[in-house]
Amino acid sequence: MKQEFPKLKITTENCFYGMHPELVMKTTYAFIQEKDKWHVKITVFRYDEKATSKRITIDKSIYDEFISSLSKIRINIPIDFEIGCDGGFKQIEFGDYSGGIKLRWWSVAPKGWERINSITCDLILKINEIENSQNKSLRIEAKSVQPLL
Repeated sequence: MKQEFPKLKITTENCFYGMHPELVMKTTYAFIQEKDKWHVKITVFRYDEKATSKRITIDKSIYDEFISSLSKIRINIPIDFEIGCDGGFKQIEFGDYSGGIKLRWWSVAPKGWERINSITCDLILKINEIENSQNKSLRIEAKSVQPLL
């Protein structure tokens, strides 16, 4: 099996106060370039079942727009992060073995990180819309196929 190296990986985790870390539901969105095609591998980890993954095809402009928006943001590195009783976490990762960066925050972003949180949420919504539309077209195609008698 070919090893995939994502250009960007976004992770969301849903949790609540007192929840054991092994019970957290986590979703990753790994942006993968294969020659001139771009895909997002969406993997959902649930505590009560095995991880499930699917790949969707995206236009490169979606990735480029996110990177462009991020590159315009100046952030302060907080010394103390706030955390609440419930909500979840978001995380974005860039890079590979030779270098990279990882930003992680609670659902309420640290002061100055609000724009990062906003554009990350917008990207997740956009990917979910694409995934839903691609699944809908697959369901329509499947309904139009008549079984052979």
